Amino acid sequence: MKCVNFGDIRVDDDEVVINSVGKSQEEAMALLGVVGLSEAFVMLRKYKELSEGQKYRYKLAKMIALEGDAFFIDEFGATLDREMAKVLSYCIQKWARRNKKMVIVATTHRDLADDFNPSIVIDKKFGQTTQVKHYSTPQQQFSLINDMKIEPATKEDYEYLKVFHYLQGNPAAPKYRFKLTYKGETIGIIVYTLTFRALHFRNQLFPEYKNNIQKVNSDILRISRVIIHPKFRGIGLAQELIKQTLPLVNARIVECVAAMAKYNPFFEKAGMTLAGKMELQPDQKKLLEFIESVNGKVSLLHNKALCKAFLNNLDSAQISQLQHLLEQNIKAVGGASPGRMEQLQKSLNEGNFSETLVHCLPVQRCYLYWVNPAFSNMEVEDKAIQNEMPKD
Repeated sequence: MKCVNFGDIRVDDDEVVINSVGKSQEEAMALLGVVGLSEAFVMLRKYKELSEGQKYRYKLAKMIALEGDAFFIDEFGATLDREMAKVLSYCIQKWARRNKKMVIVATTHRDLADDFNPSIVIDKKFGQTTQVKHYSTPQQQFSLINDMKIEPATKEDYEYLKVFHYLQGNPAAPKYRFKLTYKGETIGIIVYTLTFRALHFRNQLFPEYKNNIQKVNSDILRISRVIIHPKFRGIGLAQELIKQTLPLVNARIVECVAAMAKYNPFFEKAGMTLAGKMELQPDQKKLLEFIESVNGKVSLLHNKALCKAFLNNLDSAQISQLQHLLEQNIKAVGGASPGRMEQLQKSLNEGNFSETLVHCLPVQRCYLYWVNPAFSNMEVEDKAIQNEMPKD
């Protein structure tokens, strides 16, 4: 049996989180998700830029990435607040059971027992007294779930959490917002909006909507944002927020176009169907090939500081080539909101390559959908919103 000790994990201050865990980007994102570090801007930071709690969780991710059968962790969660420690307890035991690993934890905090759901507890009393107890371990829900509820949300609720989403700005044409609260604090939000005029997968699956914008507007909504506070990630709250709110919106079809669906199946767990991965457009492929040809990584360029560092390493010929590629890609991403294309072109004309590149980065997304069996075919009341449909 190969054993791994948390105390033996060593980290370099300058290592970038997403590049230093696991054997691939996909594996890294999965491991970071286990410890609640799946926020895009956290994954792009260096270790020295993390908070103390984030550093602890990052080291846990590095530990479980190692080949081992048994993992030893002393003083588990000592640097974390109680809610975060409970979340991490729940996530670690879930990972261990799914991967058939043994985790041995030493802690003085008895409030973690429910979420660890241990099969064996060794209780060291004062003196020589020690009790060993064995438990059956059926699947249990997270201990704090009963203090959470879902209710209608406001724009202010979204503003509170949007900093934790990798996309900038506000989603266009919102129709419904719902929030998840814990003891009155907003810890999650989902936003349903009007959707794109046309999508390849939609045209294949639901041909009756092809070239019929009015019918698209009246029958289809899109999940534009699902945000869970980083402190509460990894315990299944995103899928519950989707699952419980899907029946609350008046739409025949709810669809989602998401990059994260490649790495985390929470949309599918909530009841949505994965149709497939959306192909990059030819101009997007050319931009991706260029970035890779000059040793860049798209996953890192969402961070503006790393994007600027990438650009600083390009020579004048490469900058000229990049400018041409960005001009070709601006039209593809423009139109998501009024004036978007003009803003991007203006930014590029002013020489702000980092700002333009961040918004034009080629990212492969997945298309998912859900058909509402209880849909009532009501007309869309707000005709003005129909004229603000974002383009695909």
